[in-house]
Amino acid sequence: MATASRRSGKPARGRSSRKQIVIILACTLATTALALGLINISIDKLALAKTGNDLAAAREIYSDMLDNLQYVLSFTADNHRFKQILLRKTTDELQVELCAIKGREGLDLLTVTNANGKVLRRSCRSFINDDDISTLKPINVALTEKRAVSSTELLDKHLLLKEDNVIVQRTWIASLAQSDNPAAGAGLLMCAAAPLLDNTGNIRGVLFGGVLLNKNTRIADRIARTLYHSTKYKGRPIGSVNIFLADFCVATSSHASDSPISLGATVPAEIRDRVIVQRKSWSLRGSPFNNDYFAAFGPIFNFESQVIGMLDTNLLAKKYDDMRKKSSVFLAALALLGFFLTLMSFGLISR
Repeated sequence: MATASRRSGKPARGRSSRKQIVIILACTLATTALALGLINISIDKLALAKTGNDLAAAREIYSDMLDNLQYVLSFTADNHRFKQILLRKTTDELQVELCAIKGREGLDLLTVTNANGKVLRRSCRSFINDDDISTLKPINVALTEKRAVSSTELLDKHLLLKEDNVIVQRTWIASLAQSDNPAAGAGLLMCAAAPLLDNTGNIRGVLFGGVLLNKNTRIADRIARTLYHSTKYKGRPIGSVNIFLADFCVATSSHASDSPISLGATVPAEIRDRVIVQRKSWSLRGSPFNNDYFAAFGPIFNFESQVIGMLDTNLLAKKYDDMRKKSSVFLAALALLGFFLTLMSFGLISR
C-alpha cells in the first residue's frame, strides 16, 4: 500500500518540477527584458546628455572667440602707433596698417569709420568710402556708449560687396541660389567694434572687424577639435560641428565624405520652431540629416538678442550602439548562467 502511494507521487512531483522550471524561466526572461530596456534607455539618455553638454561647451568656445575678437580690436584701437596713423590722416598708410592687422589676426574684413559712422577706410576695397554703416548695432553702440562690443550679425550682400568681393562668393550656395529665403546670400559675421578715442576721451571713430562664418571650416573645425580632439571611432569622426544661418547650414567641420550634413541643408520645421521661434536648445536621437548621429541644436543671437542662426553639435551613435550591444550580450549571458545555476540548486534541493 505504501509502495503504491510512493509510485503515484512521482508523476505529481515531476509535474510540479516542470511547472517551477517554467516559472523560473519566465521570471528570468521578464527580468532580463526589463533590464535590457532600462539599459537601452540609460545609454540613450547618456548619449543625449553628452550631446547637450557638447553643445553647451561649443557655445562657450564660440563666446570665447567673440571675446577674443573684441579684445584684439580694443587693443588695436588703443595702440599708440595706430592712433598716430589716424591723426596723420594719411589714407595710404592707414590702408597698409589695416591690411597688416587683418592678415595677422585672420579677419575677413576690417574697417575704420569717423565719429559719425561713415567709412574712412576699408582693408580691402579702399576705393569705396564715405558710406554710413552706423546702423550696424555694434558700431552704433561703440559710437554712442564709447565701449567695445562683440556679437554675431547678419550682413546683407550689398554691404559685403563694399567690403570684399571674395567673401561675397563664400555666401553663395548652389542649393539656395534659386531660393526665396530672405537670408540666402547674406553673411553671418562674428564681429566686434571698438571706439577710437583721442587723448581727451572724445570719440574719433570706430574700428570694426569680423570673421565671416559662411563656408568657414576653420571656425567650425576649431570648435570640433576642442570638443572631440579629432578622435575617430572605427574610422569615423566621433563628432562634428555645424553652423546655420537662420535654418540652413553655412559651415561644417567635417570632410565632405564624413559630414552628416551638407552645405545648404535646411532643418525640419519642428527644429526650426523649437530653436529659432521658441529660442530653446534641443537634443535628439538621430540627426535629421543622418541617423548615425545624435544631434543638439542651439540658437545664435545677435546683439539685440534676435535669433539669426543655430549652432549644431553631432555625436556618432555607433559607439553607443556598440555599448548597448555589448551590455545586452553580457546581461543575456549573465541571465542564462543564473537560470542554469538556479536549476542546479533546485535539483540539489529536490534530492
